[in-house]
Amino acid sequence: EKIEVMGGAVTAIENGFQKREIENSAYKISQEIDKRERIVVGVNDFLTENDVAPILHKLDPKVGNEQRVRLAEHRAQRNNNQVTSALAEISKVAGSTENVMPALKAAIKVGATVGEICDALRAVWGVYRSSEAF
Repeated sequence: EKIEVMGGAVTAIENGFQKREIENSAYKISQEIDKRERIVVGVNDFLTENDVAPILHKLDPKVGNEQRVRLAEHRAQRNNNQVTSALAEISKVAGSTENVMPALKAAIKVGATVGEICDALRAVWGVYRSSEAF
């Protein structure tokens, strides 16, 4: 009924109504769990002595440095003119109704990186930004 009063589902979505409702509901449930008004087995009650905190993975800075070196070597060994051409084709196809998969495969074959391919797609399609309506 609230949605109809707002002018329908599309208007409600554009105004962030559904998102706010979901966020408010999630916050309320989280508060209930924290206050133990809502019991979640294994989270805030009925824990066993065998329950242990998860082991967090720690990143080794050496790995990041090694990856940067490998990426630089990869870029130095490929034909950058072919990569530039393949990325331009991705941008062209992404702006049309054509299937982008052949252009993506061609770019990968000539050594384009995932980041470069994503940049080409973002240049055409943009990036989703969540509305901050509260």
